[in-house]
Amino acid sequence: MRERTPSEIDRLEVAARGWIGTPFCENSGVRGAGVCCHMGVAEVYFDAGWLPRMDLPKGPPGHSRAKSESLMEPWLDDSEQGRLFFAPVTAIWPGDLLGFRIGRCVHHLAIALRAGSIFHVVEVIGATIGPTIPASWHKRLQRVWRPRP
Repeated sequence: MRERTPSEIDRLEVAARGWIGTPFCENSGVRGAGVCCHMGVAEVYFDAGWLPRMDLPKGPPGHSRAKSESLMEPWLDDSEQGRLFFAPVTAIWPGDLLGFRIGRCVHHLAIALRAGSIFHVVEVIGATIGPTIPASWHKRLQRVWRPRP
């Protein structure tokens, strides 16, 4: 698997910056109006041209608080359905999709960017780019998927 080119990473980071400030809204992916963590990362990949547009799973309101199984993890791991990610990897590259454990399973997704920063959607903040993975989240990082070039 090759690393992404600098221009591919540039496109991804420009796409991520375009979502900053979009407020949180469950099961939504509308720039400026509302977005959730799994729709947000998918929209960034779509906008950057890293993935073709496709249907994403949607869960009931409060899914991550109510369920002990992940909404996205089975979908991401389902290579028989033509998913464009594979897992797991041990080193994090810019562009990798990060899965964080909330409760008993992966319920939060983020995209690794350059210099250790991450794009993600947080309920109280909305879409944001954090300068690094917060220290308290390192132990929650459970899965890493890498989009196929």
